[in-house]
Amino acid sequence: MEKLREGLDKLILLICVALFMFMTAVGTYQISARYILKDPSTISEELISYSFAWMSMFAASYVFGKRDHMRMVFFVEKF
Repeated sequence: MEKLREGLDKLILLICVALFMFMTAVGTYQISARYILKDPSTISEELISYSFAWMSMFAASYVFGKRDHMRMVFFVEKF
């Protein structure tokens, strides 16, 4: 059962990384289309919004599966 949990955690982490890379690529395209091509993309904003929502849900399930809680490490280490 533990190997199944580890496999699912790795899969969820991979999905989060893929979604973040997708959001970065689409955001870069959106900025370049707006400023360089002078033709703003309308669908890219929606893609980023939906990707962010899904990534946050997957990240929350990943952290819950690790039996941890979400926190900003910078503030925890600083204080």
